Amino acid sequence: MLSIRVEVLPLIVKVDDCEAYILEVLKNKLVTGDTIYHVSVKIKCGDVESKVFNISVRNKEELVAKLKIEVSKFKLMKYVVGKEFAARVIG
Repeated sequence: MLSIRVEVLPLIVKVDDCEAYILEVLKNKLVTGDTIYHVSVKIKCGDVESKVFNISVRNKEELVAKLKIEVSKFKLMKYVVGKEFAARVIG
């Protein structure tokens, strides 16, 4: 049976206590036959919001893992340099 799954972007995914906005997903087929996705993401933690950046992933599980890493780096920067300075650097 044929099934079609449609998800309208942007998607908002909760990662820890932050929000990850999935803005765009591009699908590429490599020469080896593997499929890779280029995902445009923006992270928002509290009132600090990042610029749009790209993550390359093979599947949804890898996307979730990489989003957790990016959110951890985001929180660490806020903790180390302070919220005001992090907002200027990240945003």
